[in-house]
Amino acid sequence: MPGRIERLDRILGRFDPTLKESRDARHLSFNSLPAEVLAIAHELLKFKSPLRAGAQIVVQELNRMDEEVRILDQESQKVQESFASKVAERLGETDHRQARHEAVTSQLHEMVQGMEAQSIHQDLLLDQEIVRLNEQHKRELENHEIRLNLLKQEMLEHQLAEQARDGEISELKAMVQTLMEQVKGKGKVSQLTPEASGAGGGRPPPPP
Repeated sequence: MPGRIERLDRILGRFDPTLKESRDARHLSFNSLPAEVLAIAHELLKFKSPLRAGAQIVVQELNRMDEEVRILDQESQKVQESFASKVAERLGETDHRQARHEAVTSQLHEMVQGMEAQSIHQDLLLDQEIVRLNEQHKRELENHEIRLNLLKQEMLEHQLAEQARDGEISELKAMVQTLMEQVKGKGKVSQLTPEASGAGGGRPPPPP
């Protein structure tokens, strides 16, 4: 009898009367059992107290109870296996989702790294282009400054040449003026006659 009670306690101990749904393989709900097996479980729960109290039960009743215990044992094991299978399936789905999540995360990480590398490369190209443009601009400014200096030098030389020409022209004008004055002076002298001079002893004019 103690062995029968111990076995019944062990099998019924798989179930928690307060649970409406099974929580795990060691905490099953009676609602997980088929209707006929659920009726057997309720009947065995009624037998449990009399057996523990040492009530006298006829052999036929004990044999029927043993059969019911066997059926409940089998069905509870099926429920445990089903629950374990569902748990394993959920774990598999979780692992699958986790693997997909890790794959997506890894892919995104690679994409981010690729974008960062591309951005760094673009920044490097941009820096190189900026340096090239700055150098080109510097060369253009230097060339422009050289051209300006040449133009200034040409303008200065042109001004100096003009000043020199102006000086020469002034000198030429002065020389022309002097020559003209000299020519005018000689013309006046050649126009003088003896009568105009007032001296009667002058030379007679040459014959025609």
